[in-house]
Amino acid sequence: MVYSEKIEFSIGSTTSKVMDIEFEFSEEGKGIISVKIDQLSSRGSDMSFMLEEPKNSYVAFLKWLIKLTSAEMRGFESSVKVFDKGVDVRASIDRLYFEIKDIDIFIDDKMNNVSLNSLNTKFSMTNLKFNVPFLDDNIADKALEKINKAIPDGKVSKAEIAVNYNKQSSMLRLTGILRMLGGNASLGIDVLIDENYPDATYIKSASLKLKNLSEGMIDFVDMIEKETSIKVDRIGRSSANLDYSGPIKNLPSGEFKQTSYASEARTVMSNIYNASKMYYQTKGEWPDDVEQLERAGQLDLSRSTKLRWKFELQLPDRLIATSTEEMNDGAGKVVLFDSLTGKFYGYGSAEDDDNR
Repeated sequence: MVYSEKIEFSIGSTTSKVMDIEFEFSEEGKGIISVKIDQLSSRGSDMSFMLEEPKNSYVAFLKWLIKLTSAEMRGFESSVKVFDKGVDVRASIDRLYFEIKDIDIFIDDKMNNVSLNSLNTKFSMTNLKFNVPFLDDNIADKALEKINKAIPDGKVSKAEIAVNYNKQSSMLRLTGILRMLGGNASLGIDVLIDENYPDATYIKSASLKLKNLSEGMIDFVDMIEKETSIKVDRIGRSSANLDYSGPIKNLPSGEFKQTSYASEARTVMSNIYNASKMYYQTKGEWPDDVEQLERAGQLDLSRSTKLRWKFELQLPDRLIATSTEEMNDGAGKVVLFDSLTGKFYGYGSAEDDDNR
């Protein structure tokens, strides 16, 4: 069937503003979440839509063009309290501003084919303040210790980032600045995007210039140098230039790379274990392999995951994942999940000594 109808309509400038927003969510004896916003506003102009039916076998599309659209938030304050954990987290932001200077999106009539042709947007934040106490959790507290050292006063005075993307050139460009007591930063990244093969995505150039760094930020730079392929050029004690060019898949290195690659196996093993428990509740016996879970409709593993990892079920005690040649770090890497303790061992774990 061939159609020739075309529907076009446009909306002129739009402006909205909401003042004095407050809400609170609480559960008796457990905790309170509260949010306060002084002002929310948004502005749009030159908003137009076009809906065209199929014609001469061409796919119908909805082209959505929004120019000079912005949103702003002023006077944001929030707090989260969890009584039994002793958690009291507070944060505030003077101003958040988001602007879309240009956006071009292609969407077909069935909404199952979406393509971003171009994007030019900017985000800025002024005076972020936060207070996050230790949470009596080893993993979380280690991360918080690093954050508190890097940002000792809990303040980020200014952050800006601009994003530009052009599908025709496959180029994504990010630029930005950061200002805080822990140091100042300027960022510039050009990335060649391969939509069909994400692993082929290439960082043409990436540069991060850091100045007036705190001791915590210096430690952070040390970690980047140790765990990634980024080149670190130190300028005195408190400044550094970080540069990288190459495939994005080669960015992590060393222990971090192992943790990154192992995370896929860990996620899948958690899904397998949860599916196996459901299978046991239904069948009264543990499954022998993942295929049995898939046939029962309890699990759906992607083909790419199956190509990279082989999973062995020794339930109810453990699960074992072994990498193949398709995994980026090679074959023979073993990840073990102990269902009795709920912990992972082997490749990508701190306890691993054999697969490094």
